[in-house]
Amino acid sequence: MNSLVISGTAVMIFGLWSIVKTVVYYLTSPNRAGQILQQEMDGVYAPLVIILAAAVVIDLLLRIFICLSARGEGRGKKKGSFYLVVTGLLAFFSAAYIALLVLYGSGNGLLDTVVSVILEISALAALIDVMVSAVNARRLGRLSGAMEG
Repeated sequence: MNSLVISGTAVMIFGLWSIVKTVVYYLTSPNRAGQILQQEMDGVYAPLVIILAAAVVIDLLLRIFICLSARGEGRGKKKGSFYLVVTGLLAFFSAAYIALLVLYGSGNGLLDTVVSVILEISALAALIDVMVSAVNARRLGRLSGAMEG
């Protein structure tokens, strides 16, 4: 049960880290931010920027949902399986992103790519641990219920 609380918290922390990393990446390189703003002003990439910003917000909201659900279940509250489905989908997309990073790199050099892959693997491990811990906690709950009854 404690593993659910810890893993759920880790999922949210990795989501926050992704946002901080992205913001810092663009703030520390005025050329990148300037290029994006200029392209957005030209109307070329405005829809893409909006879609990417929405994806980042949705990702964070999903991670918060997973975190709160896992922490609640870890503390003994009854939770449905929907958050585990969301966790599985996020894990799938995380694994796909890792594959893309490995195949194509991050575009910012080898060190940045290696660090990104390590962080993404850690985030994926937290998502997988939420799923495994939830299934194990539910099995233990059923076993203890069967033993009592």
